[in-house]
Amino acid sequence: MKVILPIYIFPPIEYLQILQKADEVLICAGEYFRKQTYHNRFEIATANGKHRLTVPVEGSKNHRNLSTMQIHYKENWPQIHQKTIASAYKNSPYFDYFESDLKEILFSRCDALIELSLCSLKFLEKGFKTKFHFTIQTDYIANYSAEWNDLRAYVFDGSISPSPTYLQPFSDRTGFIPNLSGLDLLFCSGPNSLRTS
Repeated sequence: MKVILPIYIFPPIEYLQILQKADEVLICAGEYFRKQTYHNRFEIATANGKHRLTVPVEGSKNHRNLSTMQIHYKENWPQIHQKTIASAYKNSPYFDYFESDLKEILFSRCDALIELSLCSLKFLEKGFKTKFHFTIQTDYIANYSAEWNDLRAYVFDGSISPSPTYLQPFSDRTGFIPNLSGLDLLFCSGPNSLRTS
């Protein structure tokens, strides 16, 4: 299977499953920023249910190429993200193993959104003890040949690869929340969980 994926930060579990299983993957860094996507946001499970964390970007978000998107630090979002994630996962089995590496990424002060997205993929790759094989496509190409499964506009709702079920920290209150950021699966189920999902 040949797949074209958007570039996302701490992408959802289904995205990671597709990335891991595909024969060939192009990750598009040259497309246009689209609102309400995972380009600059990711979702985790908290005591109040699904919670979205957003990395703020500079300037107008409409009709901007992702390769030019810069992160802004006017607010201290790294600290807010770190505290929110720690609060949500401090009692999960594997959080302590990955907390310092995650904190390092959040506080690295990457300038470009793409740089932070790639760092998040490397973090998940290392955490899941796997290897993601992909090529970064920096130019925008509207249409690819039929041999490619173009998932740039796909919403990652579990239709292609359903999320595995596992114990989440607040599932007794919220029930199981599928297809969150790969962080959720890593912190709750550990390094080998992506390979078995």
